[in-house]
Amino acid sequence: LTDFPLVNDGSKWTGTINKLIVGFDYTITGHAYKCSECYDNYSLTTIAGQAGVEGTQDENGTLATFNSPKGIILDSFNNILVADQKNHAIRIITPSGNVSTLAGNIGNLGSSDGNGIEASFYNPRGIVIDINGIIYVADSGNHVIRKIDLAKNVTTFAGQSGVPGSSDGHGIQASFKTPASLSIDISGNIYVADAGNSLIRKIDSSGNVTTIGSAEIFQNAQGVTVDKNGIIYVADTNNELIRKITKDGVVETINTNVSFLSPRGIVIDNFGNLYISDRTKNLIYKLDKFGKATVIAGKEGIQGSDDLKSELTQPYGITLDSNGNLFVTTNDHLIRKLTINNSNNSYQEIFRGSTQHTVTEGTNTLKLRLSPLLDDRELTVPRITRIERPFQMTAGDNESIKVTVDSVKEDGSSAQDGILSYRFRSVDNESMPLSITAGGSFTPDTGD
Repeated sequence: LTDFPLVNDGSKWTGTINKLIVGFDYTITGHAYKCSECYDNYSLTTIAGQAGVEGTQDENGTLATFNSPKGIILDSFNNILVADQKNHAIRIITPSGNVSTLAGNIGNLGSSDGNGIEASFYNPRGIVIDINGIIYVADSGNHVIRKIDLAKNVTTFAGQSGVPGSSDGHGIQASFKTPASLSIDISGNIYVADAGNSLIRKIDSSGNVTTIGSAEIFQNAQGVTVDKNGIIYVADTNNELIRKITKDGVVETINTNVSFLSPRGIVIDNFGNLYISDRTKNLIYKLDKFGKATVIAGKEGIQGSDDLKSELTQPYGITLDSNGNLFVTTNDHLIRKLTINNSNNSYQEIFRGSTQHTVTEGTNTLKLRLSPLLDDRELTVPRITRIERPFQMTAGDNESIKVTVDSVKEDGSSAQDGILSYRFRSVDNESMPLSITAGGSFTPDTGD
């Protein structure tokens, strides 16, 4: 059956045969490497703003001016959205560097709903955007969460303008106190670091506000982010800790190898690494999933705006793009970018060649690694993760065998040229068709 016809629809291979499957042989060929000298090297550049200069100027790049920018996020077009706190406005920076005012009466505080610059804010801080391009803003001075639709219409989404409080409820029936940071999950739930109440709040997709993190635990928590599994991470500012909230609502402290002084911004990447701005230390940290924190930008105790010297002044908001580059707001009125460069990392080859295996009759589940010398933290593995039925099947079952092949990659390792070759062993049984979904060849993800 080596050559039985398969059709690929872009996500799987399918085919129909009239035989009884009695076994399965496979061969994996390829190379795997482990990073032997690995470090995160970032270059710092100023995207927009003038160091130490407060202003409201819409211009290109460093000709533009801001006033204490805080929250920062990227939209699907790689425009940078900034909550320009003391200008009481939401600014937008295009990929070419042009800065304009998206919403808010720049330089003038208020609480009015309206379209674009006809609306007004009061010390906006946190900002997120959903999959439809709708923007949400933590309007901290007004104690509310505002919404900006695709037509730039600004409305109050949750909370009571000018009325601080901690009540749960639906939309404007709820209340907040100086909300500082926002994050959004894949289901559209918004998480709020309600700093003035020392609470973590959740606004579901229907607008219902609930409290999920108690003031008995947090103290002036100003940063919040959520991963793809729904785990919430919090920059617990006054407690100088990084915490997480499990899906069951349990709060845990993440033990690290460093001490934070004033963690503010926090964001998580797809590999589970956290990036944290420490305002007092003037540093940006990377915190991996094992609790190891490393400084990737800034110099402790030194304020500055020199890109070549990697200087930062009281960093606050932080976000990521799809390539792992970071964008940061700083208290000297700048928007900075940390561009990742891992080209100098050294890799040691830890596997080369082929492995051949035979799966015997009746096997239900198979997990596969390229080499037994590699543990789960090192590799980077193509593997068959699931076989839904025993291979020894009767024709009357008329059920499919599924073979799923994954390329699993951990930080600091790289798999290349991986190919899975397979052969079903069978006997003739023309009386009943059997539908097969099987893996073919693949190329593992070799990016960082």
